[in-house]
Amino acid sequence: MKLEIKGLYSTEVESLPEGAEGFLVHLEVEVGEQGKDGAELFHFVAASALGLQHDVKNRDFHILRGYILMEHFDMVIVRRAIQNLVEHANSKENWHEVVAFLSRYGRYDSEDLSG
Repeated sequence: MKLEIKGLYSTEVESLPEGAEGFLVHLEVEVGEQGKDGAELFHFVAASALGLQHDVKNRDFHILRGYILMEHFDMVIVRRAIQNLVEHANSKENWHEVVAFLSRYGRYDSEDLSG
C-alpha cells in the first residue's frame, strides 16, 4: 500500500502561546491511500514533559498512548513523526493491518474512546 497523510488538524495551535513550555495539543490525522478517496482518522497529542506533568497532577497515574513527546511545539516535527509512522505502515497488506499498526501509536477514531 502507498499511504499518505491526507490531513493534519488541530484547533488548539492558534491559541498556543509562542514558546509555550507546558503544552498538550490534540491532533487529528487523516491517513489514506495515495490517489484514492477516503481516509481513516487517528488522534494524537503533542505534549511537552511539563505538559504531561500538569496532565497527571491530581491523578494516581496516566497510561500513555497516542502522545508525541517534544520539547517545543513544532508542526513540522509533528508531521515528520506522523510521516515516519505512515511510511512504516506502507508495508502492511491491507487496511486492517494498517489500522492495527497505527493504533499502537495513536488512537483510532472508531475505537471506544469513552473514559
